[in-house]
Amino acid sequence: SLDITKVENRFAAAAYLSREEGQHPFKTLMKIFSKWEYDMLKENLRKVHDFLDDGMEEGYLSMHNGLIHTQHKMIALGAKLAREDGAYFQRADIFTFTYEEVGCFWEHDHYMPFHHLSMSEYKDPLITLRKFDFAELNRKLHAYTAFLVERNRFELDDELLAFNELFQQLERLLETLYLFILQRLRIRN
Repeated sequence: SLDITKVENRFAAAAYLSREEGQHPFKTLMKIFSKWEYDMLKENLRKVHDFLDDGMEEGYLSMHNGLIHTQHKMIALGAKLAREDGAYFQRADIFTFTYEEVGCFWEHDHYMPFHHLSMSEYKDPLITLRKFDFAELNRKLHAYTAFLVERNRFELDDELLAFNELFQQLERLLETLYLFILQRLRIRN
């Protein structure tokens, strides 16, 4: 419901994750970044943003919903990791993978992003992750989805500015999660 208050619903993020994904958020992020390179995820984010101009074409609803669902999943994974205590980040089993498990997550020709983060945020993405308002990101993404479905119901100028800010935050989150993985990932033979 878009009529929720600004209080975080503790079940909201969990709705986008399976039980296994919720229990292993770092592993789930690794799977996402192995399936789609960082640049591809960024391009998919751009496609979702472009729905502002292009609208939703009939017959493509499932693709649109899939891209938006991925963004909700990234928000949920970020929220779960941000809530973990220090002991969680000391556990080697969570952050250690074999080469086969890593897949194509990061290759020598991939470049680390550095678009929206300050140097201090870049150096410690966990602190950056903990600064996001994940409940607000979820609410704004829901509002964006409602906008796509009922374009005539919104004040376009004000909404466009709000949606642009939303997508800047989603891109910051994507970058933060990617850097978080790069800094935490351990590969064993």
